[in-house]
Amino acid sequence: MKFSNKDRKVHLFHYNENNEFTHDGIMTIRAHMGLPALCTVKELPAYDPEIEKCYFIGGEWIKTELFIGRSYWDESTNEMVIKSFSESLPENYSFIEPPKPKKGFAVRLVNNQWKQLEDHRGKITFAKDRDNDEKGDYQVEELGALPDTHTLLEPEQFDSWDVELSAWKYDKARYRIHWINLETHWQQDVLTNVEAELLFYAQDMQIPELYSELRKTNYTENDYYSLLGDRILLNEYVEQDDFPECGRPKLSGLVPD
Repeated sequence: MKFSNKDRKVHLFHYNENNEFTHDGIMTIRAHMGLPALCTVKELPAYDPEIEKCYFIGGEWIKTELFIGRSYWDESTNEMVIKSFSESLPENYSFIEPPKPKKGFAVRLVNNQWKQLEDHRGKITFAKDRDNDEKGDYQVEELGALPDTHTLLEPEQFDSWDVELSAWKYDKARYRIHWINLETHWQQDVLTNVEAELLFYAQDMQIPELYSELRKTNYTENDYYSLLGDRILLNEYVEQDDFPECGRPKLSGLVPD
């Protein structure tokens, strides 16, 4: 390196161990002396010190927003700090501090802007069409508005969704399906018991009177015909046009119902 044989004044630009510009000024360099360490006469480019810093890399000044110590926020609002020059940053980030989330919302970075997104995560959402929606009820896992097909309002057992009210409403037709199933099961249970008692009676009649203590039942002949009547009434019950609104048949009471 060739040094000047005279004292000279030069405008120096200083940087620290991280190559980050710190300050500049005029300095006298004595004859036959070189420049101090960590400085250059390379002129600093124009930059905005509020949002930019300059680094002396490879003999050139590089200005950047990504300077050491600067905070940034990832797309999920986590605050991060740049620890080294040319540090790798996530694909989506912002230097603008995110707002506080409103109640029931979460803040996320969407298209480089902070957005308030509905946050129903962990809640159960219910299908408005309770009979035909393939997805059915499910637990919300993602941020954002619910689809129009679902609601967070929980229905009662016999409710259907009322579009005009935007609410659940008691549905007689839905209850009727349940009622039919309930009454059909009752009819089948009682009919099974009646037919069992009729069979027991028929078997008992094969046992001579001398051994009547071996009989399973104590039905009289009138009781037998009453049981036959019960069987007819039970079979006719589910065949009525107005079943189950017609009401349960009045049985003999010989078999608990």
